[in-house]
Parts: sequence; C-alpha cells; structure tokens
Amino acid sequence: MKKILIFVLTFMLILGMSTVALATTAIEDIDTAGHLATEGVVDSESINGSGSAAPGETVYYALLNGSGGSDGYITTSDDVKNITIKQTWDEGKDKVESVTLVRKKYDATQTNIYFLAIKLKGSTTTVSYDAIGTVTLKRTSSPVVDADLAVSIAIKYPPAEELEVVKEPHLFFGSDSSATYELTGDNTIKFPGDDNEFTVNLTGQTKLVMSANNDYNSTIAAKYPSADLTFLNTNGISFFRTGEMKISAKDSSFLYLINSGNTLTQIKNAYDSSQGAFVFSTKTIGSYVISDVALSSVSTSSVSSSSYQSSSSTASTSYSSTYGSSTIKVNPSTGAAQ
Repeated sequence: MKKILIFVLTFMLILGMSTVALATTAIEDIDTAGHLATEGVVDSESINGSGSAAPGETVYYALLNGSGGSDGYITTSDDVKNITIKQTWDEGKDKVESVTLVRKKYDATQTNIYFLAIKLKGSTTTVSYDAIGTVTLKRTSSPVVDADLAVSIAIKYPPAEELEVVKEPHLFFGSDSSATYELTGDNTIKFPGDDNEFTVNLTGQTKLVMSANNDYNSTIAAKYPSADLTFLNTNGISFFRTGEMKISAKDSSFLYLINSGNTLTQIKNAYDSSQGAFVFSTKTIGSYVISDVALSSVSTSSVSSSSYQSSSSTASTSYSSTYGSSTIKVNPSTGAAQ
C-alpha cells in the first residue's frame, strides 16, 4: 500500500512540474504605443502624440498577452524563448541600430515587463528623417506566436524653446514655433554652470545641435589630484559668426581648453576682473576646465579678451548623453553640424 501511495504522489508531483513547465504565456500582440526610458525606467507617457524620438534613443513597445489591464503584459523569460524577429523597413533601415526583446521596469505598472526595443543610430544631423516599417515576432512551437507591429518613428532632436544649452542635445535655430528667441542681432546663450554664457549675432545662423554639461572628467582629475577642478563640456559647437564667450571663475583661477586625448592648452590673459570671468572671442565653443592652481605639462596660448579662436574649431568632438554616443562634425565655414 505504501509503495502505491508513494508512486501516486510521485506521479502527481511530476505532473505538477510538467504543468508549470508548460505554462508559457503566448504573446498575443505588441502595443502600438512607443515609449522612451528615463534612467533605465520606461516612461508611461507614449511618444505617439509626436511620433518622434532623437537619434541614439531607444523606443520601447510592450508585449501583450491579451489579458488586458495590468495583467496583460509579458513578464517571464519563458514567454519570449525561441522568438524570432523579422524586420521589413520601407524607410530608414540604415537609421536603426538594433531590434531586440528586453525586460525593463515600466513606470505605469512599477514592474518588470518585456518590450520590443528599437534602438536608433546616433547622428548629429539637423534634418529629421523617418523609420517606417513592420516588425514581426514569430514562434512555431507551442504556444505559437505571430504578432506584427507597424512602426513609424520620426527621428529628430527636440527643438530648444529657449537659448539655454543643457545636457540633452537639442536643435537650435530652427523654425519651431515654440522658440522664444529670434535669429536677429546679438543674443546671449546660457550654458551650464554659474553665469557661463556666449553672446553672438545670430543673424543668418544655421541650425545647430547643442549640448553641454558640467560632468567631472575623471581622466583629467586623476592627473592633478591636488587641484580643485570645474568643468564645462560641450559637443564642439561652431557658430556662423564670432561671439564672446564668458566662463565665470575666481580671479586666481586658471583656464584650460580640453583638446582631443584630454590634453590641455592654457588660455592666458583672458580674465576680466570686472566681470569675474574669463572672456574671449571665438566661433567655436569647446570644452574647458578651471583650476585653482596652475596645471603642469600643458601648452599655453597667450590671448586677449578680444581675440581667441578655439584650436578645435575644425575638429570632431565626441559626446555621450541619454540620446546615445555620437560624433559632432562641424563645417568651419558655416558653423553647421554635418
């Protein structure tokens, strides 16, 4: 009797384990609402109103199981096993870097769910373009999956409403109606930091993609551990006209231009005590470091507050942001991004 009971219990246990193993949820559909992510969490707000995303961003589409509501999402790895992804692009195939299935936290449910993730290639073009096509998910084993998503993404940088450069790249000097500035006469453009700004005549200025931050450059800091360093990093912005750059600092400070390879060039004779800042003329705004002490092993450039042209005016400058990594190339004649 005991042997029979043990056999029955063992059989029921195996049957129960088999049932769990077979409990794979079928992907019934793909949500047509595209979403972006902020600090690794997929936003609940959809981009479908604008239908746009910036170069280098990833657009996420939730996988659905047909249940509806908060239980209607795909959540386990077994549900996405043996799924194949087919892509057919009518436009913008060369603008798409990858199409994958990923599991990320979703702000709307505060849980981890699976998304179809379309990562766009980074670019610095000022022209908008589209990625239009169809992505199909298939699985021939049970449960069978055959789900299509019609994709239409306008790829462009968001327009800047004000003359203020921030960490996320924005498109400046376009014809967007939300802009509060005019492309005539002298205008002052704000940069991150305490009263850092660039004043320039914007008459005839072409579109530019601009970004800047005060992120700490650990590579440079490691070379000068005893120095108190402050950074202003930009994506290498070249304007049509020469303007006046102002970088606030104490009168005992030292200013250096950061060149490629993190080498430094000291900018001398540019401090204006009446403004409490280094002031110099330039077409191209590079990246800079302010130090409380003189830094060794750097080249020097003696300049006046009325004449200084960044040595990086024709160079390419790399930058990283939430929009991905790209390389800015500027036309030294027009100041436009290429």
